[in-house]
Amino acid sequence: MEQSFRVEEIKGRNTFSYLLDELSVIYSIGVKNRVDISSKDLLHRAYSILFHGLKPLDHYQDKSQTLIQFHKHLDGLNQELSNQLPTYHAYFIKDYSGLDTIKFMHSSFVSGKSSMLGHYFRHLYQCVKFVVEQDEAFLCYQTKREYLKILRAQLSNHEQALLFYNWLADFGGNWESDDNKFFSDYRMIHNLDQELILSDFNLTDIFNLNSKPTYRKLSGKADDFLFEFQG
Repeated sequence: MEQSFRVEEIKGRNTFSYLLDELSVIYSIGVKNRVDISSKDLLHRAYSILFHGLKPLDHYQDKSQTLIQFHKHLDGLNQELSNQLPTYHAYFIKDYSGLDTIKFMHSSFVSGKSSMLGHYFRHLYQCVKFVVEQDEAFLCYQTKREYLKILRAQLSNHEQALLFYNWLADFGGNWESDDNKFFSDYRMIHNLDQELILSDFNLTDIFNLNSKPTYRKLSGKADDFLFEFQG
């Protein structure tokens, strides 16, 4: 059955669901054209395209066959979206994303979201950093966790998933590093679920969930897990 795209205005937190779908499609196209590149490096490229947009091929220093094919398929896909081919919707789902349904900000595919995401993540990071860096003689660890739990409650699961990708793709490395433990000690992606994440990236492996916890826990709270799904 032929289907066409329905163009709609997307506002607020609903945007993040669309952005995750776009990243998933970009990454999946890269997987189809991958040669000698790790999943992590491919995610970095995919997130870079989501963030900065698809640039002309001459813009990239890397002229590997992987990148050339990646760029070629994304450019062709963008043209198909622009032309709104009537059969494209079903074809798109089957051949690229593997998703049962797909949502798209039609006019903005691979156009770059830096103006939106850059400001959003910087603001969020500074809020978390401000709380964490307070002297614990003034704000104890438990109180900091309570404040940040209130902040995290404002984030949908899709927002937390995109925040995770922002970190994993090395765009927001300071969220979880040797110096900062905003994901582990302060649980800023606590509501993230494996179902929201591409299968190439396993939360159990990335955060060593099968090992003895090394992150801070609330005193007297035995079930103070890193992620909600662990409970």
